[in-house]
Amino acid sequence: DGQDPADGNSLRVVLEGIGRAKEMRFDFEGAAEAYSRLMREGQERGDLAMTLSGRNKSALISGMMFADAENALDELAATEAAARAASEESGLAEACMYQCFLRTARGEFDQVEFYMAELTALGEKLQDSDTELFGMVHHANTLTFATKADLAIEKGEKALARAEEHGNLKYQAEILTMGLPFSHLQRGEVETALSYVERGLEIAAQIGHHAAEVFAAIVQGKVAMGQGYYADALALFRRAEEAAQATGMPPYIALGKCVTGTCYSSIGGAYHQQATEIHSETLEISEMPMGDQMGAWVWSEIGHCALASGDVDVAEELFHRALDRRTVAMYISRPEALQGLIDVAVVRGDLEEARNRLDELREYVRGRDMTNALPTLLMSEAKVAGAMGEHARAIEVLDECLGELAGTGFKRTELDVHAARIRELRALGDAEAASAARADFETVGRAILSRVGNDDMRAAFGQSILDMVDEV
Repeated sequence: DGQDPADGNSLRVVLEGIGRAKEMRFDFEGAAEAYSRLMREGQERGDLAMTLSGRNKSALISGMMFADAENALDELAATEAAARAASEESGLAEACMYQCFLRTARGEFDQVEFYMAELTALGEKLQDSDTELFGMVHHANTLTFATKADLAIEKGEKALARAEEHGNLKYQAEILTMGLPFSHLQRGEVETALSYVERGLEIAAQIGHHAAEVFAAIVQGKVAMGQGYYADALALFRRAEEAAQATGMPPYIALGKCVTGTCYSSIGGAYHQQATEIHSETLEISEMPMGDQMGAWVWSEIGHCALASGDVDVAEELFHRALDRRTVAMYISRPEALQGLIDVAVVRGDLEEARNRLDELREYVRGRDMTNALPTLLMSEAKVAGAMGEHARAIEVLDECLGELAGTGFKRTELDVHAARIRELRALGDAEAASAARADFETVGRAILSRVGNDDMRAAFGQSILDMVDEV
């Protein structure tokens, strides 16, 4: 290495630098070798700080890149214990940070909350603003993933203020594009969420924070898609895809592709095949190391698209995967996965299963104050009521859903609600009301068509509207 073997500090800096450089080139075997040597050198020299650094970094590589999370967490626990015993606070801070990475990927949010609170306190004690801000921002983001929106916003605002006080643009971008907007979305505060994302996206683009750019563009794209601005949505999702590719990280790449495919599926018509191909690629990426970190989100979306195409078995497997595997998005995406299983049960005529899953969905959404998921819940309640022959009850719930959507601009969901109302009114034998519902459906459809802004997309979506009319 060209270093005096007696100069432990210099050797540590060199080996850590080699490891980081190899990580940046995605040479994880090489990084693991550098960190293993770092640990051995520390042990041979009796240098605890060097040993802990090598052990921490080796554990992270093993857990994240080589899918050996259990052993990696054991290693971090041992490092943590040694650091506490020796009051080696920098090694302890690093162990807490890596616990965050590994446990977040597994959806172990209670443990992550503990470690991020401790990391924040360590950062304050060490007067290390980066450590403190990591703890604050990741604590808020963890609360968001755990669907604790009110507390996430409280913690997120404090983290944002602290990041601004230190002039730290990285952590400003992260909290502005994840914890704060996603929590406000959970509370149904769309405009507030978008205002945070706009600020975060500007900062992310300024400093080249590609991961923050991914989430910001996806939030903006999701709102645009829900409101029927398909050309805008696709442009934002393509930006998310480009930013995701720049990170080189499979979970971001999978998520960027997934939302693009979902947008094509929502347009329908001639874009259906593109959606299927993109989602197939997404599923392949989700099987790569770390590729499933946002799995519940990805699998739920693809499951709904598969179900719309008639692939009931594929959809069911994806919905179960979203519910059963521990991933980062397992809680925020649970309503969509449960809705999917309700739809599958109705298709198969298993009304007992549909009712049981509906009870689970209702308890989940109401219990966590997920305002953003109320349309999902109400649509499912109406579907189950209709399947049971309770058509008047279904219409009542669908009207409640339209009330929830009023003023949001989410015309695409409104269109689905109107289509469902036509079905239920016809089943009830009320031809006059069904005709009025058909007129409402067509009005919303025309409104969306006027927003599309692209001739090919407009033609494809127009065909989708005709297909929906034929179905009802």
